[in-house]
Amino acid sequence: MRKIFLIGVLFTIIIISFIGISLGQANTRNVDIIITPQVDIFVGKRLYIPTEYNNGYTTIIHPFIYEDRVYLSIENISHMIRLGLDYDYECKEILYSTKSCIVEPIEIEKDKDPYMDLNMKVYLDEKQVNLCESEKYYGPIVYNGKIYIPIRYISEKAGKRVFWYGEKNRIIIDK
Repeated sequence: MRKIFLIGVLFTIIIISFIGISLGQANTRNVDIIITPQVDIFVGKRLYIPTEYNNGYTTIIHPFIYEDRVYLSIENISHMIRLGLDYDYECKEILYSTKSCIVEPIEIEKDKDPYMDLNMKVYLDEKQVNLCESEKYYGPIVYNGKIYIPIRYISEKAGKRVFWYGEKNRIIIDK
């Protein structure tokens, strides 16, 4: 009886691995993004240019559009609206804080295609940020080793007003 049970378990594991289902696999979804270097982001009256400092070089990080939402890297959002930032790798939680300005460097392994991680959560001062609007989910997207989220959601939760001027491809965030 025990031998039959073990053969059944082994057969199940072989079938699962054969069809490509991985136990413990992240709940992800591939997404098609539109890279858009022509979006201008203003914080108050100052133009914000999202950058990344890496190996002695400064690189411009362009926002992208997914499902009519402008996404920017979580580090750049943190700098732009002056929030502290940390990332819990084990729990997959993005942790923003209005009480801190420390930004921890965050490195995710680089994938070839952008994907939305449906398990990742965003918090501001220990309260989870709702990334849904009209039953549509605008979750964190991992792209090129960086995590991106919609600019509007975290900015508004931090008490900022966000305006989108589509005809000029311009975002204005009031202080």
